[in-house]
Amino acid sequence: MGLHLVRLHLGLTPREDPMANCAQCHAAAVMEDLDVQPPQPWCLGCATALVRAGDPVVNYRPFDARDEYARVLAGGSTAALPFR
Repeated sequence: MGLHLVRLHLGLTPREDPMANCAQCHAAAVMEDLDVQPPQPWCLGCATALVRAGDPVVNYRPFDARDEYARVLAGGSTAALPFR
């Protein structure tokens, strides 16, 4: 008999859900794109790929205080509008 982790759907938004997954690859999300409805979570890898492709997410909300995406965005784009 093993222990199974169960994720209950409690109606949490990705911002409130500590286990939010990237909309593209399902890895752990680091930020939320606020320009789409409903807001879409992105992992650092997929968000970085968008910056390199010239289509960065500029209106976003970070999921943690480190905001690693801001560093990536500043290095690859002239626009940075994090939602605070």
